[in-house]
Amino acid sequence: MDNPNKSTAGGWSYAKYESYTARMLQELWSSGNEKLAKLVLKSSTTKKILEVNPKLGLSIFTGNHPSCEKEWREMKMHEDPLLHPIDPLKTVDRLKSVNPPKVLQSSTEGKSSESIASGTFDDGTIQLPLTTPLALAVTFLESAFGISSRRSPLDDVYTLLPPGTLLEERAPVCHDELTYLLLEGVISEKKGSGRDELNLSKYYQSKLRRFLSWPGAMYRSERILASLPTSFLREHALLLGRLGRHDEALRILYCDLSSLDLALKYCDMLHSRKIISQKRQISAYGDDKRCAYLPLVRVALSSKDSEKAAASAIKIISHRRDVIDRGEALRLLPGSIPLSAVARSFLIPALVESESEVRRLQIAASLLRTKYVDLKRSLTNAQITSQAQLQNVTALQKLDMGDLVKSSPSFKGRTSGSPAPSFPNITLIRHFFPRHLVIQARISNTTVDARILGDVAFVVAESSDESVVTPAVEIPIKTLPIDSTGSAWCALSVVPQRLDGAVGLTCELRYTILPVDITTGTPLSFAGGASGATTGRTFVEELQDIDVRQNDFKYF
Repeated sequence: MDNPNKSTAGGWSYAKYESYTARMLQELWSSGNEKLAKLVLKSSTTKKILEVNPKLGLSIFTGNHPSCEKEWREMKMHEDPLLHPIDPLKTVDRLKSVNPPKVLQSSTEGKSSESIASGTFDDGTIQLPLTTPLALAVTFLESAFGISSRRSPLDDVYTLLPPGTLLEERAPVCHDELTYLLLEGVISEKKGSGRDELNLSKYYQSKLRRFLSWPGAMYRSERILASLPTSFLREHALLLGRLGRHDEALRILYCDLSSLDLALKYCDMLHSRKIISQKRQISAYGDDKRCAYLPLVRVALSSKDSEKAAASAIKIISHRRDVIDRGEALRLLPGSIPLSAVARSFLIPALVESESEVRRLQIAASLLRTKYVDLKRSLTNAQITSQAQLQNVTALQKLDMGDLVKSSPSFKGRTSGSPAPSFPNITLIRHFFPRHLVIQARISNTTVDARILGDVAFVVAESSDESVVTPAVEIPIKTLPIDSTGSAWCALSVVPQRLDGAVGLTCELRYTILPVDITTGTPLSFAGGASGATTGRTFVEELQDIDVRQNDFKYF
């Protein structure tokens, strides 16, 4: 394995043999079998591949890690890389025992070195050159955590874990380890600055800052803070922020480092965390109700130079006027600041943006209202259709009425007095069962008055002999739109053997006129809601009596 260009005895090129071996080792490592994984970890072949081709060798341990946001989102909890049968820290120890070549092997790593040497490493996203054991260990843990593969904090499983789980135990320890490794990289490369031709110390530091500010990080801030050198001011600020000590963090960034830009970036990070916490409906970073930018305004105003303090505070609220609590920010400003000082940079743009936001919300509300009305109309039509036929009405089927004896011809339902202008057309059909009478009221909302009706119910208010005929169930029409026809049902329990003569049924039609939106023609409230309450006028129309006789329940 010393000469990458020679062929193996079987005729394979060494590169092909090496790739095949690495793939086989990766399959064994990902099998979920602890014994096989231990063999891979301790194998001299694994170590040799890591030393000859670090990128290929590292893929043995990282090849099964999710590589993009979608894969992280679809990953099951038991598939998390930290739950591998081999403790990730043992893998880290193994990688730290390897001596990779000091010369970069791939064009990808070569491009990384060019970016690092040019100083374009501030976001910590460039791939680390795999030239040291430390770089191998850092790259492995970053892959296991999903830092570089866009693992979304919204899908973070750590906050959903029950106490005492293995993942809950491993995550903080492994996250601490990555922090210490990055810190070690910064310090060791600074000590060897004479050989740090690629600015690796600054690169490690950008990686460290990125991880400390990563929303998915689970490191223990107190431990890291206790071992952090005092010269690492930005890192101190990030750790203090994780502990909720934002004022102290902002004083470091704004006062000690004299950087308003860094302080604003810190507040932007807090604001992003707040949004993430709200989406996940948790409060992982302190009080989510607090505006992330107000502490910076207070810190800026604490400066002894009053003119500089006022100018900085105005600059802060102007640059973040779209996300800052505007009213609270204005209240923080000293009364000595003239209105003209904040008018052009803050007040006028804020008013314009507020008006635009109001218009945008009005349009959005109108679109949502239209969508809601369409869905409600579809639901109403489906409900009307579902109870149009006797055999489809679930509430009637539950009565176990037996077979239908016969149905009477339809006849028009008439009021006993003068009907209201909104009274709909009603046609009645009687369905006779061995011990039940079901009255179907087919109601058409086609009157000249043409109003949307709600809770339309046909009711048997009284029976001349309640020992023989008693109401069992009533099924109203929840909403009856204009020019629509639906069926309301009333089922009664009957004892046909005791029907000596005719039993009179006093019937009523009850309905509510729903108030209508003038612009859309749709009801402002729909009947049949959770509370059953409506805001329209309710009518009760008495209908002509219906007689029931014993012969009605016979087949002839």
